[in-house]
Amino acid sequence: IKDFGIFLIAVIVFLFVRDIQILLDNIFIVVIALAGPISRLVRYYCTRYTIDDERLLVESGWLKKEKLEIPLATISSVDMTQNLLFQLTHVYALQIENAGSIGGDSDGSVKLILGKDDADIAKKLLMAKKMGETSSQDLQGQYVAATTLPQEEQGQTMKASIGEVLTMSVFQINWVVIAIQMIAYVSLLGSFLDEYIFRSEQNSTEMLVDFAMGLAPVMIIGIILGAYLVSVLISTVMSVAKYYNFRITNREDSIRIEYGLFTRKSHTLMKEKISGAKFQQSAIMRIMKKGTLQIFVTGYGGLDDKNQEETVLLYPIIDEKNIYQFLNWLMPGQVEVPEYNRAPARGLPYFFLCPRFIFSVILMAVCILATEGSAFDMWLMGIAAVILLLVTGSVFMEYMTSAVATGESVVTMRYGGYRKHTVMIERDKLEYVEDSASQLKRRKRNLSTLKVGVLAPARMSWHRVRNIDISVFDKVKDKLIY
Repeated sequence: IKDFGIFLIAVIVFLFVRDIQILLDNIFIVVIALAGPISRLVRYYCTRYTIDDERLLVESGWLKKEKLEIPLATISSVDMTQNLLFQLTHVYALQIENAGSIGGDSDGSVKLILGKDDADIAKKLLMAKKMGETSSQDLQGQYVAATTLPQEEQGQTMKASIGEVLTMSVFQINWVVIAIQMIAYVSLLGSFLDEYIFRSEQNSTEMLVDFAMGLAPVMIIGIILGAYLVSVLISTVMSVAKYYNFRITNREDSIRIEYGLFTRKSHTLMKEKISGAKFQQSAIMRIMKKGTLQIFVTGYGGLDDKNQEETVLLYPIIDEKNIYQFLNWLMPGQVEVPEYNRAPARGLPYFFLCPRFIFSVILMAVCILATEGSAFDMWLMGIAAVILLLVTGSVFMEYMTSAVATGESVVTMRYGGYRKHTVMIERDKLEYVEDSASQLKRRKRNLSTLKVGVLAPARMSWHRVRNIDISVFDKVKDKLIY
């Protein structure tokens, strides 16, 4: 569709004009329009995929030949996706990822567009080495039966309800930002009414004229507020549609995650490639003691694919107390309940040395110094005070949240303000450990900022906890595998 778009536009124009001479006079446009489709067809006919019991081989090119060879043992995930068009035509897109795709370019990542039966067979062939199959010839001999996994490989399945998906969608909305905007709009409207209606000394006619003149900004505020609330509703509905019919299947060597209404997705993630899990909580989720559980995998989430995220949703909504039980159901004996080393009280002042708090203090100071006592100035100063109060609360919450735990096989890190992140990293996926601090903070307070690198996609490749006791660095460093 993308490649034939320009060509179709040219054909439509010709059908309306019905003058062959115009087409001949602009033959270069036709040539340009056909360049995309022709190159796509050449690439299609000159590309060959081969899967045996050891490797995936991709051979492509006409004048310039290219070969990409991926050992099956290095494959970290095989995703199957169906948008609406693919659902109508019974076609799947297979995205094959391995560690080579971490950097964000297309190297190491392969995408195939196949019919449903061929997609199922290709997926099983790619997973054959992980599932204990000894030879792809055995699979080819059972070509028709390859679309169905044996009963022992089906695994245990857990399905999320619509209520859980809806709860996740509602809880993920940043209600704090919405509340601030609503307060700002209502305050502005209240200032207008107080200035021009309630305290006005004008007669009724002049008051009516002023009110009519000021009605436009009131309507604009109402439209903005209404549009924002509608966008929140649409976002919630789209999130529910995205994760509709969410289910997770636990197999011996892999995890399969399926969801989607308009676009159906199926992730098959190899357990040995899992780098860690992330438990994420918004401000409301923290109050409710619930959160969303995600997983990140070595070689998954290349930045070149804008439709692919770097983490996979492991479960929409889960209680804090059930995280480790759930993870141990998927990866038995690997995740221990952490014993945290929290940020010490002497580190609290250093949490306030951050850009957001300094900016809010400067903003408040400017509003105080520049105010002339008008209603508008007082309104701005009130907004600045609210921002300062919220930022102060965010910094204090970060201090209360920050903690690190070093288990036998997992390093757990907690950080964040109103939005809390709990990251559990597999010990054998740790890449480096770094601590940084000024000489004053290191010598006088024995504090440092701990940063951990992990074998994972770009945005998940490092995590940081500020102002932790410096002894924690040594504990995490001891977990590195040399």
